[in-house]
Amino acid sequence: MQYAKTRILRNLISFTFLLISCFVTNVYSDSVLVINVHGKYYDNEGESIHNTLVNLGIDSTFVNLKSDTQSNLITMLNSSTFDQIWVFDLSHDSAEEGTLYLDSWNSIANWFLEDTNRGIICDARMISSYMNELWKTEGQNLSENYYTHLKNSNGGLLLATDHDVYHPGINKLNALIGLNPFSGEFLLDKIPVDVNSPLMNTPNILGEYLSDDSSPGQVPFGLQPNGLILYAVAWHGGNYNTPGISATIKGKVGFQIKIDHAEEDLVFFQCQTITFTSSYTSTSNDDTPINTNWSSSIDGNLGNESTIEVSSLSIGKHLITLQSESSLGGADSATITVDVKELPQSKLYTEEEVNLLIRNLLEFDCDNNGKIGIIEAIKALRVAAGMK
Repeated sequence: MQYAKTRILRNLISFTFLLISCFVTNVYSDSVLVINVHGKYYDNEGESIHNTLVNLGIDSTFVNLKSDTQSNLITMLNSSTFDQIWVFDLSHDSAEEGTLYLDSWNSIANWFLEDTNRGIICDARMISSYMNELWKTEGQNLSENYYTHLKNSNGGLLLATDHDVYHPGINKLNALIGLNPFSGEFLLDKIPVDVNSPLMNTPNILGEYLSDDSSPGQVPFGLQPNGLILYAVAWHGGNYNTPGISATIKGKVGFQIKIDHAEEDLVFFQCQTITFTSSYTSTSNDDTPINTNWSSSIDGNLGNESTIEVSSLSIGKHLITLQSESSLGGADSATITVDVKELPQSKLYTEEEVNLLIRNLLEFDCDNNGKIGIIEAIKALRVAAGMK
């Protein structure tokens, strides 16, 4: 009996360990390529970024990009599968205007453009979290947060640099993938962060500030040439619109829009007029919407006002997207799904759908002369009710 209990206990422990192992493998399943762009002073910090990932048990490969290692990196990018690429560029490439590693930039860009649904994080003060021994604390936690949320974004790209003297190279990559450039220089000790951004609180709570004492730069922000939106995660000088960190992962600060109507998954009928309305909030003064656009995944552009009425949606399930830029440079988007059904012709509709048809029938606008005629309405109702 004692032996049986011991065996059961051992099996339970083994099973528990297996579950934990599976969980850990799932959490850290992405492979990461860390590319340190060789400069005069900061190769150690680039390697420290790699070490934070190794400490977490993540499959991380480190490459110190130099003239004599560029061909190896390109071969690696073309022949290996990486889920995430982290670029750390504090190189002086101004003499060549960013062309020294152009072949590498092209290879990284090709990797990203294969799947533009991947996430992007831009950090123009990252070295501040990895200088000296800080990489073992703040840097370690920041790496785990960055890794986690790029993993949740189908993998992705981390672009890290500092102030403008280091920008010529990495801005070549930005241009190739459709991002605005890094820019500027700030002189601060700490940078406030969006404490409600997942990047700043999961799995590690990073507090209200990060280190910012490396004369950092400003990251791309808002609607980008490639159509992606970068949201402020941390910002210089109390201004949400001068971010030091931005990402495709949305937080809680800055300009945000909302679709107030229609509600998610509502059902409409062909030719029925649908009203779409929106509202916005902002944590910045004098920040208002500009360049608002409604679009359908089936029918394309629908209108450019905060409220629109549409009676021409095609039959089918539409993903309705509202996108808007703000007057201070931010941008946001929101989506809902609506289902447009055809008027009954040959199949029996449910009682709920028939009632919906009756309630909204006089709103239909199927031709240029106005609403559908009473005869067409009666025919539709008879078919819907299963009558000949």
